[in-house]
Amino acid sequence: MVGETNSPSATVLVVDDDAGVLRSLERALGRRGLTVLTADSPLGVTGLVRKHRPDVLVLDMNMPAMNGQRLAELVAASAGAAPTPIVFYSGVTEEELYTASRAVRHSTYVGKDEGTEALYAAIVRMLKLDTARSGMFKFEV
Repeated sequence: MVGETNSPSATVLVVDDDAGVLRSLERALGRRGLTVLTADSPLGVTGLVRKHRPDVLVLDMNMPAMNGQRLAELVAASAGAAPTPIVFYSGVTEEELYTASRAVRHSTYVGKDEGTEALYAAIVRMLKLDTARSGMFKFEV
């Protein structure tokens, strides 16, 4: 299932198997001016990335069928020369989040216990880093 909140801004694709988390992030990030796409399964996400070209991916680590790190690796492999920045947002240990973010280029992490403000700040940082790499303006805070 893919949900969408319309807003003329940066687009974030959130992938989490918890419908409550998806609804909460869609509202919280949408209020901050982001266009939020959601997917409740990692299956088919590479196609969504190709279709919608999100500016940032927000990935849970513990999902059925595939963990967030593996999904990030698949997305990166299918992206070619233009990797999509990734924020791992999960309730796993900080060590697991750190390990995943070190293994996947253009990624960072935020624990779910840190909340949506910390997630939003990480998304903005990733957008600014992506802008610096590409030389293109994408999002203004």
